[in-house]
Amino acid sequence: MSKLLTLSGVLVLAIAFVAATEANARPQYQKAFMAKYTKVTAAKKAKCGICHRKKKAGEKGKPRNDYGAALGKSIPKKNCKVVAKIVEALTKTEKVKVSKDKKEKETYGDRLKAGKLPASPAKK
Repeated sequence: MSKLLTLSGVLVLAIAFVAATEANARPQYQKAFMAKYTKVTAAKKAKCGICHRKKKAGEKGKPRNDYGAALGKSIPKKNCKVVAKIVEALTKTEKVKVSKDKKEKETYGDRLKAGKLPASPAKK
């Protein structure tokens, strides 16, 4: 009986540890994005793909796409929960140019105003 109890305790701790390390979702960012950019209808389907991209072989975590990286620089702190600060960061990121090419003038704001997702499409 004590072996079963010990095993159960270890199993519960293992599940709690795994759950705690994977609970990195930032739904407040997506919620603020959806409220601010209602014209971007593809955002409902993209969900986390608004700011993240698929992992490459050997990568850990959920890597950010170009827009997510730019937004990450504007957010005041990791896992910010203050909606006004998130909206401020979204607005600031609108001014960032999509491409580093100096001839290219398109910003994330231009894409968002056109109803498009802000990140560059994935290369095939």
